[in-house]
Amino acid sequence: MYSRETFIQQPNRKFVYATMLTARDIRVLRFDRAGCYYSQKIDYHANAVFFVKLVLLLSSFDEAVLGFDTSMYWENGRRKMKITPPEIFNKTTKELVFELEDKPLFSRRTIRSRGTVCWVGTYNDEQYIVKDYWRADGRLCESEFLRGLVNIKGVGQMLTYVDDRDSIKLGRGLESMISDSGAPVADRSFMRVVVQKYGETLEKATSAHHLLCAVRDIVEGHRDSLLKVDTLHRDLSFNNLLLTLPADDACGVIIDWDMATGMTDLVREQGRGTDGDLRTGTMPYQSVKMLHGDPRLSHHDHMDDLESIFYVLCYVLFSHDTSGKLVENN
Repeated sequence: MYSRETFIQQPNRKFVYATMLTARDIRVLRFDRAGCYYSQKIDYHANAVFFVKLVLLLSSFDEAVLGFDTSMYWENGRRKMKITPPEIFNKTTKELVFELEDKPLFSRRTIRSRGTVCWVGTYNDEQYIVKDYWRADGRLCESEFLRGLVNIKGVGQMLTYVDDRDSIKLGRGLESMISDSGAPVADRSFMRVVVQKYGETLEKATSAHHLLCAVRDIVEGHRDSLLKVDTLHRDLSFNNLLLTLPADDACGVIIDWDMATGMTDLVREQGRGTDGDLRTGTMPYQSVKMLHGDPRLSHHDHMDDLESIFYVLCYVLFSHDTSGKLVENN
């Protein structure tokens, strides 16, 4: 509970150290997005020097040693983030500094997961969403898909990215990771993407016509991403379908492409999953076929995504009133 709460209260943590202490022994634990990595029991009476070093480690003033992401820092009472990306759309800029809101827009509360954290950041008086997450080994980078989806109407657009900022194996100093049961532990890599900030979720549509236009643009964006760029989203849910801002061309957009895949690759691999995420999608909005989980059925395809959009629309229509407020369950 202590380590989980640390991740929640300090969203810029990459890992958390903890100890289990008895009258004679101590065990050191490291919690990260692959789970818990711990030492053997150590007799600190017989290893006093080690014990002193451990105390110094856990009380270090070096934030990187304690597991903090040092690209995020405080300046004049404001939280800021410095990004040095490999590629940005403004080729003359070498470094971006975003001023972040005090609290994240979204933070995943589980330890062993993608650990997604989204911040609202301001750069050159424009607001963006800075998304940090831990990519499962075997999955493609979200930035790779977003680079291909540039100027696709109905799809969230990217400003910049930084891939493979860190990894679990690198942080633990291991070449391979094996669990207590002998099964391999999948590695995860630390990713960052910066995308345009859009509006709210679909229940905040100003009218029925506005809602229908948003769903139309989302379906068209899904179609074009598949037919033009060979990209299938696979995680269409309530929070991933947004309204746009008034100045935008489209009324609705699809965001969060970190679970996407190339359709050609999916057909070639017969829908096999990765070690990091065996089930792709958000369960309340998954298609009946995907929930059934029968390996004899076909892999995830565009019809499953369209079914997910339909379920999101049903949730908006049947669970909210005309003002967008959630209807009380009678």
